[in-house]
Amino acid sequence: IKLPAGLTSSSNSYALVANGYATSANLMTGYFSFFAFPDGAAKTTNRIIPSNARTSAAGEYLVYTWTDPQAGGIAYQLGDLGNRYSFEVFFQEVGSTKWVRFLYAEEKKDESSGFMKIFDVDVENASSTEIEYTWTRANGTFVFRYNFFSRDQPTDSVVITVNETTKAGKVETYEGTLLTSRITWDALGNGTWKEFDEAG
Repeated sequence: IKLPAGLTSSSNSYALVANGYATSANLMTGYFSFFAFPDGAAKTTNRIIPSNARTSAAGEYLVYTWTDPQAGGIAYQLGDLGNRYSFEVFFQEVGSTKWVRFLYAEEKKDESSGFMKIFDVDVENASSTEIEYTWTRANGTFVFRYNFFSRDQPTDSVVITVNETTKAGKVETYEGTLLTSRITWDALGNGTWKEFDEAG
């Protein structure tokens, strides 16, 4: 996500908040490191079916597996599902034969939309989603949303909307379905800030 230079260079407190949200969104790319398999990784077309999720029987898969002395088994599974690709990362504890899904993502081949889910593999219900990212691209507008899930609490969400040509846009935050704040900016980085309560 790219913001106007006037916004990224501003020392205004609200501009810094907007920059922080965009930076957090861009940190999603850190998970891409799992897609870089090492030299010597085993390669197969036999799909992995994890113990904590399902894998579509349709489509064609390419799977790379390797081991880490501390983490155990690691697998990267790429699926061709027709009009979209799927990306999965699995872990296998040392001494175990079960694969646990850590990451699942899909993106349409035309790059118009996609999503990524990160699972909490350290809890008893390892299919529990910890973080979810979604994105859409249409008519020059890019919309990126990330959700943070917690037990017994409303989902915290951030929605970033940016015009890919002018870089004008907005950031909205939510607690559950309740809109709590909105920051907007124009192509020069000038903008507004609003906070909302339960009455709007």
